[in-house]
Amino acid sequence: MMNRIDYTLAQKSNLNAIYTTAGFPNLNDTPKSIQLLSENKADIIIVVLPFSDPLAGSPTLQESEKVALQNGMTTKLFFEQLKHIRKQTTKPILISGYLNPIYQYGVKDFCKKCAQIDIDGLIIPDLPLSIFKSKYQQYFTENNLKYIPFISPQTSESRIKEIDNLAGGFIYTIAPLAENSAFSEKEITYFKYLKALKLKTPLLIDVGMADNKQVEIALSFFKGRIISDAYVNFLSQNTVEKTADFIKSYI
Repeated sequence: MMNRIDYTLAQKSNLNAIYTTAGFPNLNDTPKSIQLLSENKADIIIVVLPFSDPLAGSPTLQESEKVALQNGMTTKLFFEQLKHIRKQTTKPILISGYLNPIYQYGVKDFCKKCAQIDIDGLIIPDLPLSIFKSKYQQYFTENNLKYIPFISPQTSESRIKEIDNLAGGFIYTIAPLAENSAFSEKEITYFKYLKALKLKTPLLIDVGMADNKQVEIALSFFKGRIISDAYVNFLSQNTVEKTADFIKSYI
């Protein structure tokens, strides 16, 4: 069966992959958040599994994870909340989480549980490529889960090609905006360089809080954008029920 991520990437461009944090702003908001994002222009939904020491995340995501844990979110509860999520959406759902809680659960069991509730892929920022390849790749394959790796301007060409061979679904591209909130000539050159590599795996770019003009520039080089902070930031000041308002104002 074709993974939903592959199907979605094959069907359209200018994709919107949007982050939400499980258990934030309220403990039981997660299923509703996923449903409303699905109904309002989210092509791919990325759900953060909170961790107590999220060193690689942005301050916005770190704060949301802290609140979610204080609310009582756990890995067991997370899976329980998403048990019937496929009654609410057919959109691809990915889990973004750190290796520690996944390891504590058991990587094999975690992947198996993801398959049982129809999760499509995992983003694990602190999982080294070599460890994925040697220890965990088989669990992803067995459970039809996509492995979503990262690249940045510091990633060498040889490394990018290695990542391209191992990636599933898409490659998560990080390219921070310059201080003036606009892509610099250096960053545009980087985008052109990535496009010229003609990778087999589509690239999605994390646009942070970029405005529409900068997003339009990025989308001329990438398959779609990853909205990692904006929706979570919106939820820090609004209820989940106002998700449609966020989409109307931001996308």
